[in-house]
Amino acid sequence: MRPRRLSPFTFVIGAAKEMTALLAAGAAGLAVGGISTGVYFAIAGLTLGLVHHVVRWATFTYWVHDDRIVLRKALIGRSVKNIPRERIRGVDINAGLTQRLFRIAVVHIDAAAGGGGNEEAVLNAVSRDEAARLRRELLSRPMEEDRAEGGAAAGEQLVRARPGWYRYAPLSGAYLFTPFALIGSVLGALYNLGDDLGLITQRRVESFGREVSGLPVLLDVALLILLVLAMPVASVIVFALFNWDFTLVSRPGAIVAERGLLTRRSVTLERRRM
Repeated sequence: MRPRRLSPFTFVIGAAKEMTALLAAGAAGLAVGGISTGVYFAIAGLTLGLVHHVVRWATFTYWVHDDRIVLRKALIGRSVKNIPRERIRGVDINAGLTQRLFRIAVVHIDAAAGGGGNEEAVLNAVSRDEAARLRRELLSRPMEEDRAEGGAAAGEQLVRARPGWYRYAPLSGAYLFTPFALIGSVLGALYNLGDDLGLITQRRVESFGREVSGLPVLLDVALLILLVLAMPVASVIVFALFNWDFTLVSRPGAIVAERGLLTRRSVTLERRRM
């Protein structure tokens, strides 16, 4: 049996991720030594990042046997992971926006560890056809066993989310306050970056605080009301991003749930392991 490799498009996805590192390296170079140093930092960071992705792709292989899946990494040392198929509980397929453009996906294999815990194997990334084939291979069982458990016909849709369900998102505190957690994370990152580059000082923060506290009371109350009114709207938006077009499908021996707008996630669970 010949070993399989990840999709070559992982280089493209890796390059897209390295662009962030490139911008950070360029900004650091500008702060240290001007434009020329920034360019050198950016080129060096991008080159090292791409080499890392190429080497990781070239040294990773996997095999699917009748009784197990084997993942092998061989860079400086050799790492081999064997996962018996009987321990596999589910196979998740995730595809972000960039990955969907190149028709590739990340496969997460959820299995029960020998000691009773959980372990996970990740294939980042393979073609969408290969991801679907892996899910079928790793979760396949004899049709007689499926019929004995009352498995439904392949592809029978059990549930599909209706747009009207999104209005219940504000009832969940997780979605109601998620937008503000995201805003806080962004502001914190900007503050740390500005502090590192000398753009934000304690004096400027104190000055901004005095300006805000000096606003008229009516304006402060109006801003607070707008913030409260924005919370349910923002929670619906966040809920839609995570749960867009949620579908629950029954297949022989398994239940498949799919959801997500920008990042599409497909989770497969065997009926016998529920």
